[in-house]
Amino acid sequence: MSVVRPAAEPTSLARSEARVRAAAAARGGDGRAFAVAAVPIACPDTPFDAFRRAQGAVRFAFVQPDRRLALIGTGIAAAWRLGAPGPIGEAAAMLRGMPPATVVGDPPPRQLPITFAGFAFGPGPRAPHWAPFGDGLLVVPRELLFVEGDDAWHVSTELVDASGVPVPCGLPDLPAAREGGDHAATEAEWTSAVLRALDRISRGEASKVVVAREALLREYRAADEVLPLLAERFPTCTVFAVDLGGPCFLGATPERLAAVARGTFELMALAGTAPRGADPREDEAIAARLLADRKEREEHAVVVKALCEDVAPLAAELEVDAEPGVVRLPNLQHLRTMFRGQLRSGASLFDLAARLHPTPAVCGMPRDAAARIIADVENFDRGWYAGPLGWVDGSGDGELVVALRSALLVPEEPARLFAGCGIVARSDPEREFAESNLKLRAIRSVLAPETET
Repeated sequence: MSVVRPAAEPTSLARSEARVRAAAAARGGDGRAFAVAAVPIACPDTPFDAFRRAQGAVRFAFVQPDRRLALIGTGIAAAWRLGAPGPIGEAAAMLRGMPPATVVGDPPPRQLPITFAGFAFGPGPRAPHWAPFGDGLLVVPRELLFVEGDDAWHVSTELVDASGVPVPCGLPDLPAAREGGDHAATEAEWTSAVLRALDRISRGEASKVVVAREALLREYRAADEVLPLLAERFPTCTVFAVDLGGPCFLGATPERLAAVARGTFELMALAGTAPRGADPREDEAIAARLLADRKEREEHAVVVKALCEDVAPLAAELEVDAEPGVVRLPNLQHLRTMFRGQLRSGASLFDLAARLHPTPAVCGMPRDAAARIIADVENFDRGWYAGPLGWVDGSGDGELVVALRSALLVPEEPARLFAGCGIVARSDPEREFAESNLKLRAIRSVLAPETET
């Protein structure tokens, strides 16, 4: 008896049929349409093999090990650069104006095509190492591995014209980089930045400012090695990567910005940090102290209040946890409050993100004042660190996370690692520096485990 095995990818016949159908759709529209061919495949042992096989190409990864969700995109079917003053709002408008799509085959339970999205923390101009990423980027991948639970699909996408001919696509021209680079702050320099932020807080300019730092790592593993290790060590986080054919931004973030599914949204407030204990008893004691810590609770409450205010205009319904809980990662514990609700008609994931970003957890309060202070006291370009990153399907469903616990890998350059701390009136610079080291350890220990202390 012969066994019918799932195909590895859509056949050339399916791709041709998709082009013919898309050409007809293009003739009835603005002259372009997506030709999508999809086929179920055997669920891979690891989704990262698909990422590794595309080394040297533009490629993306968005993997949630505990949810058994993985999206690996390679190549470019279409791409758009987004710029100041509002790249996330521009993305919302871009999504509404996307070319139509025709789908051939047996697709995943999502409206195709799927688009990867990433945004900078704030407007440029970018430092040279961040210049390829710009202020924002939307990419429809040429090939997509989509894994959900025990099911997997290979999706091939092309943008074709009214004759069914693929439209040549690549990354749009790079924006201009600013002159000069950054340098990793010493403890004394970062302490000085925190003290300057505290001075501005004492003068009433802001109630909270998130001061971040950049650390350098001279020797490190390649992205292909790092991603599976991140997934193994941080299974409850979102493991992500954006590789533009050389420079690669990757990490394992615990923080979701927003997720939307059929009009329902979910948000997360993650603020307030403590280390893990050496054993379960110490772990519980530290968690109890975190929940009782006045400074940490105040910092968390600021984030919760701001998110409620930001999301209210877009929410037909909103439910918020009455009290924060504690979420545990391998080396840290955080205070977390969950939000759930129903979007108003016509609102999208990007509309939500445009109102939420940057949250007080990565910027401060009030937002504009905190952003000005950050620009004054930090000595580096955050780039996409602490910016929104994720995916969206053709219906607007999808998820964006906040790109924390992350690093930028550029060939022939040291790896740049990033971490930040929320500074409020009672913050102690020495304690905050120790917290930043804990956060850096998460990514450093995987890039170069021998450096962990």
